[in-house]
Amino acid sequence: MATQSLMTQTLKREVVLSCPVALAGGWLPNVLDGFHQAHPEVGLTVHGTIWDDVAERVSDISITVRHDSEATPELKKLWDDQLTVVCAPDFEAGAELLTRPEQLLEAELIHILGRPVYWKLISNHFNLAELEARSGAKTNSSNIAIEMVVNGLGCAVLPRSLVMAHVQRGLLREPFELNIASPWNYFLQVADSNPPQSVRRCLDWLTTKSKEMQDNLDGN
Repeated sequence: MATQSLMTQTLKREVVLSCPVALAGGWLPNVLDGFHQAHPEVGLTVHGTIWDDVAERVSDISITVRHDSEATPELKKLWDDQLTVVCAPDFEAGAELLTRPEQLLEAELIHILGRPVYWKLISNHFNLAELEARSGAKTNSSNIAIEMVVNGLGCAVLPRSLVMAHVQRGLLREPFELNIASPWNYFLQVADSNPPQSVRRCLDWLTTKSKEMQDNLDGN
C-alpha cells in the first residue's frame, strides 16, 4: 500500500490551485497559459476564492492574501506589492481631469470593505486629513472595485499587481505618481511537504513568474 501510494503521487498529473478571484482574473490566466504550453500533460483546476472560502486540503497550492504581520513561516510571499490610485482615462474631479492628489478631496471615492487602511495611507502620504472622512461607494471585492473604476464611477486605491494589466491596456490610468508599500500581500502555500512532480513543476513556474512581477513592480 505504501509503494502504491508513492507511485500514485509520482504519477499524478493534475494540480488544484486556489487563488483570490481578483488575482485569478488578472495575473494568473497568462501565467497558467504559459504553464499549460510548457506542460500540456498536467491538468489544472483553479478555485477562485473570496476571503479564503475554500476548505483546507482541497488545493495542492494555495495563494492567499495576508497582512504582512500575520504571515506565518510556511507562507512564501509572491512579491512586495505597492498601492496605487487608479481612475478611468477621462475621470474628472471638480470639473478637471484628475491629475493631482489634492483633487481627491473633490473626487468620487470607491472603498473596499476590509481595506480602510488603503485610503488612510493615501491620506497620510499626501497630508489630506479630510480624505479619510469622505464617503463613497463600497464593495467587498477588488474585482468589482476595478470594474466600477473602469466605468467611471470613482477612483480607488488598489494593489498595483491587480491593475497593471488594465493600465497597460488603457482601461485605467494612474493620475499621479505614488510609491506606497502595501501592507497586504499575496502568499503561496503548498499543502504537501513532499508534493508530486506535477505540483513541483507548477510551483516552480509560479515562483518564476512572481519574480517577473516583482521586477515589473520595481520598474526593472
